[in-house]
Amino acid sequence: EKMSKSKGNVVDPWAVLNRQGADALRWYIYSSSPPEASKRFGVNLVEETLRDFFNTLWSTYYFFVLYANLDRPDLGAAPSPASRPLADRWLLARTHELVQLVTERLEDYDATASSRAIRDFVVDDLSNWYVRRNRRRFWKGGQGEDKRAAYATLHEALVTGAKLMAPFAPFTAEELYSNLVLSVEPEAAESVHLAQWPEADAALIDKELLQSMAVLQRIVELGRSARAESGVKTRQPLSELLVRVRSEREQEGLRQLESELKDELNVKQVTYLDLAADFIDYSVRPNLPLVGRRLGPRIPALRAWLEQADGRQLARNVREGINTEVTLDGEQFSFEPEAFLLDARSPEGYAAAENAGYLAALDTRLDPELISEGRARDLVRLIQNARKSAGLEVSDRIDLVLEAEGELL
Repeated sequence: EKMSKSKGNVVDPWAVLNRQGADALRWYIYSSSPPEASKRFGVNLVEETLRDFFNTLWSTYYFFVLYANLDRPDLGAAPSPASRPLADRWLLARTHELVQLVTERLEDYDATASSRAIRDFVVDDLSNWYVRRNRRRFWKGGQGEDKRAAYATLHEALVTGAKLMAPFAPFTAEELYSNLVLSVEPEAAESVHLAQWPEADAALIDKELLQSMAVLQRIVELGRSARAESGVKTRQPLSELLVRVRSEREQEGLRQLESELKDELNVKQVTYLDLAADFIDYSVRPNLPLVGRRLGPRIPALRAWLEQADGRQLARNVREGINTEVTLDGEQFSFEPEAFLLDARSPEGYAAAENAGYLAALDTRLDPELISEGRARDLVRLIQNARKSAGLEVSDRIDLVLEAEGELL
């Protein structure tokens, strides 16, 4: 219902400001919907914004600060962007792509699209992908080029993010800027709100790398979906992943990132299927909300036709956006790809998932060696949990005692 003092369904702004903070309130109002649209509002919605965006940003910032205080990296001594590892070049490309997008949107007074783009960058790209995938580079000892590159890349992403979010979340942005910039560059602008707005460097926006990483992330998502359906946990290594993408160019880009793919899906080997290969079988159903009115009493005839049809050919039609010609009771129909729903059936010993022409199929068969490796990974998880429960610091060195019997030993 519309907020109304007479009905009593109003929110005390101080209750929100004192609990979730001004920045979370502002961010929710900006990002939930365009200013001309009606907004749903409640303390729980602002709380969700705090958890989803701000807590994730703060955790990523804390991760950098924790390890930077241990290592005291010389950010100026990092390798040039062009000579850094692929993961760093990708994050820099995404950072400068974000600067480009947010600047364009804000120049059009579009605060909603701008804030949503920043949120997706922080949560999906920075935290859930880059930091999660590159933690070990910060953990290892020494001060090699790889480690300096990781520090410099993450630092640039965080500082740029702070500047971009300053108009939306002024207090959080100021806190990040004060520590990340002023603590190491006393001569810099004394506030994030006095600093220069970031400028996108087109030379760092590697479109091919961005596209290849997007394909990798899509395959990883399908692989996780296949694992979840099979019930094989992520920590259990598997022998093989079969992959199909939509073009030779995508396949070549994915090959360059194959080590990332193996590590992310915990597989020993990646095999690339022919682009036109049909690895899985399909049962096909009519999309009744779409075709029901059009066919009426001919629906049973369509079901009967689908039972006899080549499921793989229909799947190819759907994948390639081709209409399917069908004759029902002497009348010709042309069905668009959306008229059919596909149910995939994986071959014995495999778990597969497919979407929009992309396929990921995991060989779920386990041998003793794979089972042993899975147990070792479970053991590592238990040790890490024990460290956390004991309240040990990252820098603490520990003595480890294990008790085991039989095959586990």
